[in-house]
Amino acid sequence: MNPNALVNKKILVVDDDTIFFQMISYFLQGLCVLSESAVTLEQALKKLSQKTYDFILIDSYLPDGSGSELVPVINALEYTVPMIMVTGNDDQEYMQACFEAGVSDYVLKPVNLKLVWLKIQRCYNSHILEQQLQSQNKQLEFLLDGKRREENLVRHVYKHLAQLNDKVERAVQCHMQASNMFNGDFFVSAAAPNGNKILTLVDATGNSLAAAISVLPLVSAIRAMVKKGLSLSHLIHEINTKLYNEIPDDRFIAGIGVEFNAHSNEISIFNAGMPEAILLDSDCNILQYIKSKSMPLGILDAQDFSPSIDTIKADAGLFLLLYSDGLIEQESAEKTLFGKQSLEQVINQCQVPTDLVNSLVKAFEQHTGKQTVTDDVSISCINFDMLRESSETVDASKQNAQVGDLNFSLDLNGSLLAQVDILSVIDSVLSHCQVDASLRKKAFTVFAELVNNALDHGVLSLESSLKNDYSGFAEYLEKRELALGDLSQQDKLSIDLKYSNKSGEMQFDIKDSGKGYQPLIVSKENPALSGRGLGLIEKLTKEFTVNTSGNGSSVVIK
Repeated sequence: MNPNALVNKKILVVDDDTIFFQMISYFLQGLCVLSESAVTLEQALKKLSQKTYDFILIDSYLPDGSGSELVPVINALEYTVPMIMVTGNDDQEYMQACFEAGVSDYVLKPVNLKLVWLKIQRCYNSHILEQQLQSQNKQLEFLLDGKRREENLVRHVYKHLAQLNDKVERAVQCHMQASNMFNGDFFVSAAAPNGNKILTLVDATGNSLAAAISVLPLVSAIRAMVKKGLSLSHLIHEINTKLYNEIPDDRFIAGIGVEFNAHSNEISIFNAGMPEAILLDSDCNILQYIKSKSMPLGILDAQDFSPSIDTIKADAGLFLLLYSDGLIEQESAEKTLFGKQSLEQVINQCQVPTDLVNSLVKAFEQHTGKQTVTDDVSISCINFDMLRESSETVDASKQNAQVGDLNFSLDLNGSLLAQVDILSVIDSVLSHCQVDASLRKKAFTVFAELVNNALDHGVLSLESSLKNDYSGFAEYLEKRELALGDLSQQDKLSIDLKYSNKSGEMQFDIKDSGKGYQPLIVSKENPALSGRGLGLIEKLTKEFTVNTSGNGSSVVIK
């Protein structure tokens, strides 16, 4: 503390001894400290009501009363000021009463001026430190209160976004354990309009609030994109681009994406920087490891991002175990990791996959003991038989609710082709007309392929060969965006949809203004990614025809 902290400060000396005041006043003047005198209680009270002082010296005996009577008055001032009692009374009980009343120190007469000055300095410095501490405490409390409000807001948003889709939830066992107040791991599930299930486990860099904030925009984006009917490969590219543009450079998100297609009976799995996913049979035998083959999301731009997706036949009795690195990297009291060996040991000891999550949680707790959990831990087990059952389940309340037939036509041209979500419009019409849910899902799959083909390959004249591998998908999407921004009034799509309630059949005709294209159906001899959707149309429709010019298609779905 500065030894001259009282320079130009004002001290009130309440003492009827004029000689003492002259002595102390002269002494303080040499130290550049101001002083004023009050010889009675009345004068002191008047001065205290008119001015503010930085320090007060009080004699215990005054002509009109005791100096101790001033102490409660000084304590009641709007500001705090330290005070020293200067007196010839050496009674211990009197001293104790003064200290209890709030006096900072006590000096006996006759006084040593240097000793008085040292005590004044010590008391004043302590007073300044106390004031600073109180101010800092108030600032800290204000900051903590703001932090609590922000955390409550984030917690509310976090809780809302973390809710699983009701129908998918029954097919997924999930354990999420945060290492701190907020969890940077998220399990997101959503059902596409075509009935496909998209399930993702993501793990953001770090943990707690910083990690959770990185994940929050991703969660709502995934659900919105799935709702629009985007495939897993399309969704991955869009999410990577969004994260690359929006999160800081030192942040990224590892994740596993799973798409279950009940129509083609296939499972598509994408692993970007996560521990290997484990495919199991109904007896908990390990069938396959799906290792990470892609960089985590948000690191590479669209041109450099090259995702790899594994496709597996969805045979009966399959389960998929997903987990974050917080599980296998947790240390015990002996500083040993839980590791893959412990993970596989639990799997081998487990009889059925439905018990696996609980078994892993118990093993993890035993391994951790009283140790602090150092990273967020997530464990999920997907039951594909139950996913298949949820895809086949039809909402009975909507069965046969409609009593009439549906005829619907839609003509779009120019920039409206880029602005209007055609599939959402059609699906909304079918939903409002309460068309059978299972038929609607099947129809959406067919419509999505036909509409995208007509727009992309017909109107926009994009080469389907760009989609023959996942790495070319980014280039395809970039060219698509550019073409959508260059539409003219001559670019057009015409759609006719008819549904007969009596026959349960739906006819869908679509024609584009393009030069036409030749549909390529995937076969064993032609395993390219492009054309897979057309092969699925053949499987899902009663009739499928393409006109001779190649710019019009017609299907009948039952």
